[in-house]
Amino acid sequence: MVRLPTPVNSGGIPFLITMDTEGDNLWENSSTVSTENASYLPRFQRLCESYALPPTWLTTYEMATCPIFIDLARDCISRNTAEVGAHLHAWDSPPFFDLTGNDRKHKPYLTEYPRQILDAKLRTLTEVIKDAFEITPRSHRAGRWSIDTSVVQLLCNLNYRVDCSVTPGVSWKHAHGAPNGNGGTDFSHCPREPYWMGTSSLETPGHTPLLQVPVSIVTATATPASVARQIAAKSISLVNPRYRHRRVKLRESHWLRPTRDNLRSMIAILDQATHESWACVEFMLHSSELMPGGNANFPDNRAIEQLYDNIESLFTYANEHGFIGMTLEHFHRHHTMEIPNSDVA
Repeated sequence: MVRLPTPVNSGGIPFLITMDTEGDNLWENSSTVSTENASYLPRFQRLCESYALPPTWLTTYEMATCPIFIDLARDCISRNTAEVGAHLHAWDSPPFFDLTGNDRKHKPYLTEYPRQILDAKLRTLTEVIKDAFEITPRSHRAGRWSIDTSVVQLLCNLNYRVDCSVTPGVSWKHAHGAPNGNGGTDFSHCPREPYWMGTSSLETPGHTPLLQVPVSIVTATATPASVARQIAAKSISLVNPRYRHRRVKLRESHWLRPTRDNLRSMIAILDQATHESWACVEFMLHSSELMPGGNANFPDNRAIEQLYDNIESLFTYANEHGFIGMTLEHFHRHHTMEIPNSDVA
């Protein structure tokens, strides 16, 4: 639990909902990807609308070709109640390129593909979204949270205006894609607040027209229980004697992302955002997590109902404390207007 002071309600902070809208069984070594979870998404859309919190559906290739999701998203777009952006899973998006011999198994990062292949994949996904939803996508999140400055340039070339791939304070170097690769992107030193991206470093704000809107993540001192979980996951050394103490200096991340039992920590993030006058907060979830059995955290209907109870409690708290719903493209316009004489809009 993140322990933070109770804020004075200042209100007006944008609340962004980003949904990685993707297939059901992506983490299985399967020859096909199903999209059954599309049938479970209208309930979430209705909940968002009831709180005036429009989501941004960041959409993979398989969902951009799923008739059920296309119908839902086109209806939302026509009523201005949601945005559709792009979510590139490079290993599973055409034109196909066999990087590892079994890309469905290894799920290589965007950054591991040759630039010309990645460019073709991003262009293809952009065109598929244009055709399916009759819009030009302006927002993007990379599959497996992996970008570099070359990806920034590619997104700018295609007139994307927002990326939300950065997970501040979190490194993905330990998580492999291609077996002989260097792992994912290290965001340990990236800003927590939105910033204009550059083409020389992910960590240093630059002057491109691409606005980075990081997921809302805070860090806190780890507890003995969380250390035990990380040891079990082999993410820290089993033999390092400092992990035998009751309190350690290890830091752990708290996301504005629902798990089975983190409502209090999500509310604490909203409190911190209000207390420190953040530019926005960004909530995220995967579409498959809204389907019973689509994720280990939510294996059955009972778990899904608990998930919805927690989300509704969070949305209620956000409404009561003056947060304002925006999509990513809407926030881009809002943020640009907040900057006097901006030359990057």
